[in-house]
Amino acid sequence: MTTAASFQELRILTGKSWANARILALFNRPWHHARVKSRAHRTGPHTMMKYRGRSAIWRRADAVELSTAPAQVAADFQVALGVVSGSSSILVWVLAGDASRYGDMRRRARQSHHLRVQKQELEREVDDGTRN
Repeated sequence: MTTAASFQELRILTGKSWANARILALFNRPWHHARVKSRAHRTGPHTMMKYRGRSAIWRRADAVELSTAPAQVAADFQVALGVVSGSSSILVWVLAGDASRYGDMRRRARQSHHLRVQKQELEREVDDGTRN
């Protein structure tokens, strides 16, 4: 039986338990009936045995889960470490590419400036040569 099914059955039993508690409360009053008395004694132990069975299932499921937890935590940690290292390496590559592009842009800007200065000097020489 799955833990979900046992949980559902435990909820049903809990409802029965409340009903039994009310019956037992009636049983303890002086005006109780024989029918109520027999029902309370007949269903109480059976319900309690069902409680014990469901709680035993849950204890076994928890024990299995706790025994496998360290291995699962280690596996999850390795996956997380792989994701972090992968994303870090991608970030390094992106930053290196940006630095390369920025350096290339600065080099082209310097080259453009030098070409402009050289053009102005040549135009000045041409103007001086035509004036003389």
